[in-house]
Amino acid sequence: MDGAGEEDRQHFMMGNEEASSCVMSVEQTLLEEEVMDSLSKSLCPREMQVLKLRYGLSGQRATSPADMGELLGISRERVRQIEKGALKKVMADDTHNLREFLWML
Repeated sequence: MDGAGEEDRQHFMMGNEEASSCVMSVEQTLLEEEVMDSLSKSLCPREMQVLKLRYGLSGQRATSPADMGELLGISRERVRQIEKGALKKVMADDTHNLREFLWML
């Protein structure tokens, strides 16, 4: 293959990688929205807020229990209690598509 043909092939491959990455990003965003919607139906707003902050959901960065406690005006132990209760609810509810969501992260 001549130099120009090789360059065209590399450019084509780079374009496919970018398109594939874009598709994966869209799929992850849609799945995240689906999971968040599903979670919001079974968790109270405080539990949702704690899980979002703790695990960096919805594009946020993960936050420590101490930082969350300051932010929410509660103790870090209370944050842990809320987190534990929320996770218990999530694990007991089979309607969430969590395995697929976590696999994509």
